[in-house]
Amino acid sequence: MDRAITVGASLLLCLLVAGCSAGDEADGVETHADDLDHALSLYPGSGLIGIAMPEDLADGHNWSGMFGSFMPCVARGDGPIEIADVSWSSSAGLEPVSVDVGVRTFTVGEVNAIGSAYGALEDPSLRGYEPIDDKFTGMTVTRKCRVEGDPPISGSIGEIVFGVTGTSDGAHLRDIRFTYLTPDGREHVVTNGWDFYLCGPAVPEDIGCK
Repeated sequence: MDRAITVGASLLLCLLVAGCSAGDEADGVETHADDLDHALSLYPGSGLIGIAMPEDLADGHNWSGMFGSFMPCVARGDGPIEIADVSWSSSAGLEPVSVDVGVRTFTVGEVNAIGSAYGALEDPSLRGYEPIDDKFTGMTVTRKCRVEGDPPISGSIGEIVFGVTGTSDGAHLRDIRFTYLTPDGREHVVTNGWDFYLCGPAVPEDIGCK
């Protein structure tokens, strides 16, 4: 099933593995991994992040979390790049109840990106994070990706945040895909290599989700 999600984390489990692959082209649309070798990058690498189910959650009740750190930048060539659409997949039996995608702008050094956190996008507190500015409807990217030797990132930066609501069984989000247009008008798709889980008894034991 294809859809999207965001999450917050108490348990954070990151298993980093290489996530690079050559670009494929189907129906004139290039699809590639987030490897900094193409026009757009958001969250390079791959691995797993799981958020522990709240201890006081009753069976059959829903809960929400967020996954962030998707900070779009121009990796190759010149911008602007237009992100037009976001899609995703979920494992059978772990489809989220609902998924929201939001955009927030924060000042580097003053507040942090949302790695993962409990709560829904509309939560005004976000456990100390600044609130989500708006629901994602598209995004123009002009910021260049930082490379080794560049000065630290400063100023305001945009972050795409996925918020997911799941049941007490758990939920899964994978293969997040961003469809974008380069200045020459060509359409591309960048696929994220991370797996995000709301932990629960339906999540396979070998995932290591508690």
